[in-house]
Amino acid sequence: MQQLLLAWTGISFVYPLALLFPPLFLLVRPLRSAIVPYPVYPRAALLKRAPAGLRVWLRRYLLPPLLLAALLLISLAAARPQRISFLNNSGEARNLVLALDLSRSMSAQDFYQQGRNISRLDAVKLVVSEFLRERPGDRIGIVVFGSTSLLLSPLTLDHELLTQLVARLDVGMAQDGTAIGDGLGLSVKRLASAPDGSRAVVLVTDGANNSGQVDPEKAAHVAKDLGIKIHTVGIGSDKPVVINSPSNFIFGGGLRQVEFDEKTLQEIAKISGGIYFHAENLEGLRGIYQELDKLESSTAEDAPPQKIDELFPPLLAWALALYLAALILSRGLLATIP
Repeated sequence: MQQLLLAWTGISFVYPLALLFPPLFLLVRPLRSAIVPYPVYPRAALLKRAPAGLRVWLRRYLLPPLLLAALLLISLAAARPQRISFLNNSGEARNLVLALDLSRSMSAQDFYQQGRNISRLDAVKLVVSEFLRERPGDRIGIVVFGSTSLLLSPLTLDHELLTQLVARLDVGMAQDGTAIGDGLGLSVKRLASAPDGSRAVVLVTDGANNSGQVDPEKAAHVAKDLGIKIHTVGIGSDKPVVINSPSNFIFGGGLRQVEFDEKTLQEIAKISGGIYFHAENLEGLRGIYQELDKLESSTAEDAPPQKIDELFPPLLAWALALYLAALILSRGLLATIP
C-alpha cells in the first residue's frame, strides 16, 4: 500500500501506523459514552422536549467536526508524510564546494549589468544562482570567508535552498579580511568525506591572503593528496576602485588599490591540478562557470538521488488551530452550565 501511494502521489509516510489512531478513537468513544458518571434523575428527561436554540445547535453540530478534523490532522502529522521526488541522475554529477570571498573589497562596483554598476559580490551571486539552476544533479556546498571561514551549507541537492542562502550574502558576514587558506581548508575538509567521483573546490576571490591560520598553498597540497582539484577565480581588475566602507561615510568616498594576488591563485590551481581564471566583467564570470561546467563532470552510476520535502508542519499547525478554536468556543460562546 505504501509503495502504491508513493507511485501515485509521490507521498510516503514514515510512521503509517499512526493513521490507525482516528478509527480506534471512534471505536472506543461510544464505549466511554455508555458509562454514565453521574446519577440519572427522572425529571431531567423532560428537558429534551425543550426546543434547542442556536447555541445548542452549534455546540452539537460545529464542535464535534472541529475536534474530529483536528484529530485527523494530528494523526496525519504523526504519520510524518513526505513528498519524495527523484532527481535526474542519468547525466553527469559532481561534488563541488563554492568558496566565496565576502571581504570588504567585494563591495567594489566595477561590474556592469544592463547599463548600471553592480558590486563584485552581486555579480558573483547572480552567476552562482544561474550555475545552481543549470546543475540540478550536482551535490554542491558553499563556504564563505572573510577574516574567518564559515560553512554556509554542506553538500546538498537542495539547490533552491542554496539559491536562497546565496541571495542573502553580504560583505562583512565573515568579518573583514581575506583568509583564503582557511576558506580552502574548510572546503577541502567538507569534500574529504564526499562520495567517490569528481570532487572540486571553486575559489572566488578578489584579494590576497591576509588573515587566517592556514597557508593557501599547504591547503592546495592537502587537496592534491585527497584527489580534490581547486579551481581559482580572480575577479575584478587591478585598477583603483571605490570601496564601500564605514570610513567612506565619514571622510567621503575615494579610490582604493585592491590587492590582487594573481600569482598565489595560479599556484593554488597548479598544485591541485585545477585551472586559474580571471574575470573582469559579468560576461567573463559567466564564461568561467561555463568552462567549469565542462571541466568538473563525472558520470553518475549510483541510484537516482532523492529530494524529500516534509509535509507535517502545516498539518500540525492546522490541527492546533482547529483544536484551539473548538476549545475557545466550548469554554466561551458555546459553554454549558454543569
